[in-house]
Amino acid sequence: MTLAPSARASLERLAIDPSAADPLRARRVFARAAALVEWEATDLLTLRALGSGECHSTSLDGRAPWDLGQPAGGDDGALCTQLEPAGRVGAQLGDAPVALFVNAGRYARVPTLAELYGLSGAVRGNAALSSERGVSADVGVRATAPARSALAGGSIDLFAFARRADGLVAYERSGLGYVRPYNVGAARVLGLELLASYRAARWVRAELAATLLDPRDVSPDRATANALLPYQPRLIAVPRVELSTRAPLPGVAEAKLAASYFYSASRYADAAGLVVLPAQQSLDVEGEVSLLGEHLAVRGRVANVLDQARTDLIGYPLPGRAAYLALEGRL
Repeated sequence: MTLAPSARASLERLAIDPSAADPLRARRVFARAAALVEWEATDLLTLRALGSGECHSTSLDGRAPWDLGQPAGGDDGALCTQLEPAGRVGAQLGDAPVALFVNAGRYARVPTLAELYGLSGAVRGNAALSSERGVSADVGVRATAPARSALAGGSIDLFAFARRADGLVAYERSGLGYVRPYNVGAARVLGLELLASYRAARWVRAELAATLLDPRDVSPDRATANALLPYQPRLIAVPRVELSTRAPLPGVAEAKLAASYFYSASRYADAAGLVVLPAQQSLDVEGEVSLLGEHLAVRGRVANVLDQARTDLIGYPLPGRAAYLALEGRL
């Protein structure tokens, strides 16, 4: 049996200085203590449990101009005014080449400073937000092909999950052209996640990551007929191919070339389902060359190679094709 305790603390600050209103200053003090217990009950069965407690304290000076008339939020600046416990238990049956995983837990998420007070006139806050709390469960399988089989070099992770949340923090777009978070009374999210990889040879590797979602508002007093949550694509898929070789030329330690294609299905931008953001697609190509015994690395990337139309959450167009070059030295 192993026990792994951990602790973390952080201080977050947010400053907003609008031109025609008083400035806003917000501060979040955060601390988290957790412990992970793992017990190998048998050669095939491993049990795990994680427990944690989070302390949050938010102080506020001023008010965002778009939150006039809303509760100010914040507290008196004490070190711990909001305590959120969480826990997770799980079991792993088997190991390579096939392992089965089952997990369940309770979680909580306190709204961030940006969600409470906003970032700009286009991404506004909501000081009336409450914490999101819920339960989740998942079951999955991880399989690796035997070394001498026809599929040697292949592996797959497939997980199904379900989450029920009260006060889920979601975003919606207003008719005036800005987005704002709100609490969903009750939400249910079902999904499948896939990660598959196959190394056909030492120099080529193919991967596919995909997520299929069914995110719904199940509040009994939901005001609209549409149940799908805004800004939640029902399918995200990212296939990737990487070519790599070591010492291809004198002085070159390693060279890599990779291409990945990102696809995100269309999404609603409002809770009523009246505004639809189209599907987003993008092809990226990146390369890296390590020189001088890996002491020098040159990296390049071309984003959105096909110059496909993309938009942000508000619906404004994103930049098209772009190229990046980086140089890194290591002693």
